[in-house]
Amino acid sequence: MNKKYCFNITAFMKYWNIFGCVIAGSFVSLSLVLAINTLRDRKPQILPIKGILKTGNQQILLEYAETMEQKIKGLSYRKPLLDNQGMLFINDKSTMVSLWMFGVNQNLDMFFLDNSKKVTKVVLAATPCHLKKFCTIYSGEANYILELPSTSKKARFNVGETLDIEPMNVR
Repeated sequence: MNKKYCFNITAFMKYWNIFGCVIAGSFVSLSLVLAINTLRDRKPQILPIKGILKTGNQQILLEYAETMEQKIKGLSYRKPLLDNQGMLFINDKSTMVSLWMFGVNQNLDMFFLDNSKKVTKVVLAATPCHLKKFCTIYSGEANYILELPSTSKKARFNVGETLDIEPMNVR
């Protein structure tokens, strides 16, 4: 019998063991990279306080989400905000904005604001979601979007009302 056409099981197993180890090692490495990226994406962001919302004799400290990355992450994976905390999403111009509550850990009130900080749309008690397929999308045109904890009874605003939001004096 001509050896050229014979199947050499010993040689096959030698190469299969090497090839199999490379495949398994690649799979384990890829799994670790994906797991690390997932955990990194779930790390909450805490932005510096840059503004104050004045309502009556109360003040609410506002973090500003200014970059696209900050806006995408928003309040996801954060501990619940206190009643005197909030986040202001800032757009350079009036833009159609869509928000969702994926990974957020508390109900939020959302206030869509125009360039003069007048409320144009109100969403009360937007509920968190943890499955992307089932998240409600809240949309509207806005220069600013203010998110506050729904528990903050002192910060209930109506459409047409202009909010007193001032930058903090940072020294």
